[in-house]
Amino acid sequence: MKQIRSLKGIVFKIMALTALTISFTIIITLYFGAKSSSETAAYNRFLYSNHTNNILERTKEESVQRKFVLYGFSRSMMIQILSNHQKNAKKTELLKNILPIIISMEGIISYQAFDDNDKIIISAYKKDGGIIYSDNIPPHITKNATIEKKSYPDDGLTIITNINLDSFIQRIEDGYETYYESFDFLIEDVENNQKRMMQENIIKFFLAIIVSLYILSLIIKKLIKIPINKISNQINSFFIKLKNNETEIKNLNLNTDNELGLIADFLDSHLKDMLVSNYKMKTETDDTNTNIRSSKLIQQSLITENKIFDKYFKNYFIYFRSKNIIGGDIYFLNEINESKIVLMCIDCTGHNISGAFVSMSVSIIQNRIIRELKTNKLDFSPSKILQYFNREMKLLFDDKNLIVGFDGGIICFDTKEIEITYSGANIPLYYSDDKKTIKSLPFDKYSVGYKSCIINREYSEHKLKTTPSTRLFITTDGFIDQIGENGFRFGKKRFIDLIERSLDNPLRQNIKTCHKELMSYQGDEIQTDDITFIALSCEPFGGKDIEETDTDNIFIAGYEGKFSNKEVIDLVSDVDKKLTLDKASMTVTKKVITTIIETSQNISKYSKNTFTNAHIPHPDNISIKRSDESYIITALNVINLEDKLIISNTLDKIQGMDKKEKRATFRELRKSGQGTHTLGAGIGLYQIATKSDSIDYYFSEIKNDFLEMDSEVDLVLRLTVNIK
Repeated sequence: MKQIRSLKGIVFKIMALTALTISFTIIITLYFGAKSSSETAAYNRFLYSNHTNNILERTKEESVQRKFVLYGFSRSMMIQILSNHQKNAKKTELLKNILPIIISMEGIISYQAFDDNDKIIISAYKKDGGIIYSDNIPPHITKNATIEKKSYPDDGLTIITNINLDSFIQRIEDGYETYYESFDFLIEDVENNQKRMMQENIIKFFLAIIVSLYILSLIIKKLIKIPINKISNQINSFFIKLKNNETEIKNLNLNTDNELGLIADFLDSHLKDMLVSNYKMKTETDDTNTNIRSSKLIQQSLITENKIFDKYFKNYFIYFRSKNIIGGDIYFLNEINESKIVLMCIDCTGHNISGAFVSMSVSIIQNRIIRELKTNKLDFSPSKILQYFNREMKLLFDDKNLIVGFDGGIICFDTKEIEITYSGANIPLYYSDDKKTIKSLPFDKYSVGYKSCIINREYSEHKLKTTPSTRLFITTDGFIDQIGENGFRFGKKRFIDLIERSLDNPLRQNIKTCHKELMSYQGDEIQTDDITFIALSCEPFGGKDIEETDTDNIFIAGYEGKFSNKEVIDLVSDVDKKLTLDKASMTVTKKVITTIIETSQNISKYSKNTFTNAHIPHPDNISIKRSDESYIITALNVINLEDKLIISNTLDKIQGMDKKEKRATFRELRKSGQGTHTLGAGIGLYQIATKSDSIDYYFSEIKNDFLEMDSEVDLVLRLTVNIK
């Protein structure tokens, strides 16, 4: 699956890189195209401007030269004409006739002719389009003019001409400016055409890219995406079938020679085999788990039931938590005689199956020890008990080259002497004194039954006088050695601090505190070892009898345990038979059976119990008893604190109603459908109320050690219904 995802990732990366490259190419092309177009236009303008200026300068120069040539030619013609007339009078007359023609030429502003004696023959200048003959030419007329003086000695003439070609040159420049503007418009049209062509090319380029990407996507879809999707779906199907424990799966048959084809061929050839192997392995695992669960029941049957503890201790808790389904921890509480009992807390070698086998061997030896204690063949001494265990374990396992044994603590209680005697093999016994500080009795740093232990090993024992406030705490190393997320053990110091903080609370409340604190410290780390933690209060010995009998009421029938349809039917059938024998009326029988069915449904549907230990009294139960005047149905249902308020509000309302109001409310709820599924606090309670003469209830704290430790259950609802 990871390979497929990786291949998908590679394909998508290639596509993204291709798209990025194309986009980058487009941007670069657009940028440099626009820049090139702008630079080309600017360069063209620069070339044209320089070229035009050169032409203009050259034109002005050539035009001026032509003018001067023309002027020279006109003078030459005039001199030629004058040379044929030697007399000044004739020359003056001729000059007056020729002068208007010459001075009218563009650029000439004044004209003077002198004879050999520098006497003015003729002098004239141009003003307002006319010719004025005067020997004195105003200075402002010739201010910016170019003076050209030509002497003709042979003809006895000197001619001075004032020339100003500014207007002529300006006219040439104006003409070229007009031409330049026309050419500028032409360049602008060319640039616009270039931009339009570029835009068209870009659009074509984009269309080509879109078509190329579409074709590429079709190719990728056919060659890569579709095969990858098929492979991905095949793998998803495989995991679904794996979860459902199926063995058949269709082949992909991609028929391609690339890497995807190789992956498909690999999957076709291995997935079915993997499913078959998984089916066999799961079947074997289920069989193994079934056997292990059966082994758990066997192991639990070896552990002392809580009702034995109830007989001798009013206040206690047992925190028993195996690392696996079964484990190597085990504990026993046995009565030797009326005043003597013995508690054994033992941590066998290993955990899981190996530990469970060792614990069964220990249980066999423990049964022998109890028999010998009861027959006085063995002294009532914890050290003697450990010696007995050590000898029997070594005889059983030493010659088999097995490393087998246990750490354990033995407490012998003498209720007459109000004292205990303790021997520990690598397990201390903690206790609280009158000052509410935690101390511990010494223990031997030797285990029991291992090869390193000599067969006649003697263990020390220590006595402790108890008071009603004395509390005893004994635990296997699983609690203290639990590794937390910080990588360190829970530790002895933290364990003692946990005990000291809870000394003022009833022990039954402390079990949840201990569990939460251990879970908080453990975090996501796995459980290190099996855990057994037993706490006992020594206030005075003698709790409650194992079998409590109700002398005022006669027991009719009852059920304790997990409720299902079968158990309810069996209970109803049993009650019906016994009420018939009891000669109850049909009406009373119907009311009792209806009440049993409703209370059973409340328990089966809404109980918060996660109870699994079949050898500890079950909190959920129903009992039917008969008094002189009525039948009493008592139902115990495990609830949590959130349900308490809802249930108590409903029951308080019911208790405040008379029979007529109960029936009316029940009919209304049944008609509207309200309260049909209200955590057992709805229409069912009203139906029970219509059948009963009275309903009483109260909530009590549950014995938390009866339940699985992850449970948030806090209370048991005891509902008592009287039917007359």
